[in-house]
Amino acid sequence: MVEENLKQQKEWSRAVIFDHEGNALASTFKPNNPELKALTTAFADYDKTMGYGIVIEETPFLVHRIYDDLIYGRNEEESETGEGFCLYRMTSTKTQQPIFALITYGFPILSARAIPTLKQFCRDNNVTSL
Repeated sequence: MVEENLKQQKEWSRAVIFDHEGNALASTFKPNNPELKALTTAFADYDKTMGYGIVIEETPFLVHRIYDDLIYGRNEEESETGEGFCLYRMTSTKTQQPIFALITYGFPILSARAIPTLKQFCRDNNVTSL
């Protein structure tokens, strides 16, 4: 059900929900498991994540902001030509381990729209129970 709802999100170009081991639980594309595994450590080292950014489907993304449960940025400086991303960290109610939601989005969607939409999606679809 969650995967079907992910696919209905027309504002996101890609979306995946994955566990603390990098295993995809729901996705709109075929994610690269080593990349997902690498994303599970993105919150652990602020300097490394800010300095090196993240990689999604072999595309490097610059990180603009890191918060306790949220990382976001873009793959280009220009919002009209680049693609944005948001990585949201929650805690699974089943395992008490982190669970992650990652989306990418293109113009005209910006982080100010994408981030609240992702958080609301996760609440509405009870993603922490996966």
